[in-house]
Amino acid sequence: MTEGKRNPIIAEWLNGLSTGDRDEARVAALRATNQLNALRVSSELGVGNFPDNVLTAWAIEIVRAHRVVNQSESAFIEEARNKGWTWEQIRDRLGFQSLEVAKGRQEALALELERTQPPNIPGAYS
Repeated sequence: MTEGKRNPIIAEWLNGLSTGDRDEARVAALRATNQLNALRVSSELGVGNFPDNVLTAWAIEIVRAHRVVNQSESAFIEEARNKGWTWEQIRDRLGFQSLEVAKGRQEALALELERTQPPNIPGAYS
């Protein structure tokens, strides 16, 4: 689910939600929001039963979202370093606990991005 694009399985499930007239505004809000947020809130509120196909679609959207964030974080670190930012600045801006974690993050991101390449995650990018 990229920005502006909705997963049809999740959309269909959200469209089928109904909690009665008194909560219809809440359900309408869930349908209109980001699908990952809608699924989380639905789970927290107990407003729906999650069949396997919805759970599978949810997992796929999590993988996709992680990948986008990881790509962005990797690019940010590279740009910040190219602009002369110190590892201390990067640590502070991204909230890392230590310099060692900040310095090791690029390598960890590279490994995670390799792991989540489209051919490595069945169904995630079809």
